[in-house]
Amino acid sequence: RKFYNISSYILPSDVMETRRSDFTHELYKRRWCGNFSSPIDELLKSGGGRVLECGCGSGRWSYDMAVNYPNSTFIGLDMVPIFSDINNDDNKPSNLGFLEYNICDGLPFEEATFDFLFQRSMIISLSKPQWNIMLNEFARTLKPGGWLELME
Repeated sequence: RKFYNISSYILPSDVMETRRSDFTHELYKRRWCGNFSSPIDELLKSGGGRVLECGCGSGRWSYDMAVNYPNSTFIGLDMVPIFSDINNDDNKPSNLGFLEYNICDGLPFEEATFDFLFQRSMIISLSKPQWNIMLNEFARTLKPGGWLELME
């Protein structure tokens, strides 16, 4: 297995991990009958919605959302670029982007940027102090009236 050379990242960063991440995404989507539970469907359909997925892994959630909501913008963010297969795909939706970035350094966005922040399966990836940083960053970058969805 291939591991990324960052001590705080405990998962592998190889094709097997990408497949596991994609499979997990499909399980969650089937179990929860969709990609999210927050009441943002109308906003995303109408367009102009800005969405950030933190810890996007393979990027499958962001990809699905970008396909389903072509009038809104989606950004997947992860410190390990296993999303590169999607990012380099010629068929990647134009409303989707990925950024290699360590979320524990604070989010690289201005205040009140996003209508919806989504993060899942990060409970083992962050320490208590890092969670405090993340929650403050979520509050800072979320628009007033926006939604934060954490799925663990």
